Amino acid sequence: GPLAAQLKKHGLELRSIYTGSALDDRAKVSQEVERIVALAKRGKEAGTRIIVTNPSPLPNRLGKSDEQLKTQAAALDRLGHELAAIGVTLAYHNHDVEMQHAAREFHHMMLGTDPRALSLCLDVHWVYRGAGNSQVALFDVVKLYGPRIAELHLRQSTGNVWSETFGDGDIDH
Repeated sequence: GPLAAQLKKHGLELRSIYTGSALDDRAKVSQEVERIVALAKRGKEAGTRIIVTNPSPLPNRLGKSDEQLKTQAAALDRLGHELAAIGVTLAYHNHDVEMQHAAREFHHMMLGTDPRALSLCLDVHWVYRGAGNSQVALFDVVKLYGPRIAELHLRQSTGNVWSETFGDGDIDH
């Protein structure tokens, strides 16, 4: 398509695509899986290798129920296997809300899925911020899930304010 041609013309690659998703409601899972698989197929034509998704949080930062967490993990697992079948990797991305309540949403998405189906798009600062500005918690996530990291979002802050440049700051990268 036109995007692929423009990327090639300028020597660029569209290695990953980010999309939100609504996967905690069983009634919406099939439609969402179909939408994201179709997106992946179009993206693959432009060289996309990774689809990154951050399942939508509930309104007002409410924590998802155990049933919603199980539904969402099963949906990510299903989606990841469907994407793997077409040669695309699914990577889970989180913000700070998934780290609240003992990081139950974050950890269940990782532990409730097949590592062959779901990789991790580690955004170091969202994990750091979501863990109460804890570098210890961030490094623990790397120890726990390091082999599953398919994409890395590096970000830095100074005094808990995001930096416009990458260098010394709150996280000792």
